[in-house]
Amino acid sequence: MLFITSYKMNIMARTTISMPEDLARMAQREAQRRGVSLSAVVRQALEQHLYRYRGRKLPWQGIVNRGVPAARDLDAELDRDWANDIVGDR
Repeated sequence: MLFITSYKMNIMARTTISMPEDLARMAQREAQRRGVSLSAVVRQALEQHLYRYRGRKLPWQGIVNRGVPAARDLDAELDRDWANDIVGDR
């Protein structure tokens, strides 16, 4: 009998983060409570937070550009469309 299995190889990036001491203690206690590493607790918390907000528009996003074309784009638009617009208005 032949069994073929596949697995996804997760490559982890090592990074250093800074956090307040009280937050570090809370995370360490949670890791001990669950019986997992501190890295696992931080990774899971970060994943949950980032996936929750994935695809959501930030409240301040678009405040600078609300669909108004830039001045440099207006010349190209006028060159392309002005004659047709004038003819269409007659």
